Amino acid sequence: RSVMGFGCFTCCTGVHQPDAEPPRPPSGSKASCGPSLRFGGYDPVTHAYRASVLLVLRTVAVPTPPVLRFRDVDSPPSSETSVQAIKLDHHHGWDFWRYNLELKCGATQRTIEYSVDLPHNHPHLHRPHLHPHPESHRFLVPGVNQRWRWGFHSCNGFDDEANEVAAGGIQPLWKDVLNCHKQQPLHVMVGGGDQLYNDTVWEVE
Repeated sequence: RSVMGFGCFTCCTGVHQPDAEPPRPPSGSKASCGPSLRFGGYDPVTHAYRASVLLVLRTVAVPTPPVLRFRDVDSPPSSETSVQAIKLDHHHGWDFWRYNLELKCGATQRTIEYSVDLPHNHPHLHRPHLHPHPESHRFLVPGVNQRWRWGFHSCNGFDDEANEVAAGGIQPLWKDVLNCHKQQPLHVMVGGGDQLYNDTVWEVE
């Protein structure tokens, strides 16, 4: 059954029809979606740790890609690293940007802090709190000889409405994940995507 999972961002709705008029974002809608962090892999030989950040922006609000900056929280601000964006796609007025991060796992666990410099004075970008100090996000990079703490999720729903009602919806599951993360921060969440529900096979004679 579905347990817990991250929902994905939906910036445009409806079926894509090349000849149809592109859908317009509703009035007052946000001009950005993300950032969304993704674990990209680990090399046990070189101890290279790879990750990426996805950011979806309305072109009219942010015509040029902002810069992502990250650093080890235990290092001085001067050690900050800048990462340029890679454009993945453009769809109906939205730009999809990816930032590739590569770090080295050290002897002990590290806390990495990153932020994206978004403009503060555009009328379509309703996120003034990001300037002059951009909103920062953090994730943990495990030590070389440390056991990784990880969680797993299938999808972000239930196979049966009755089960959803009995569980009180999906939020209690996510609150449990957040509580576990506060007590012992997870290094990575592994998503299995959606799945085929074969529960009834046990009831077939």
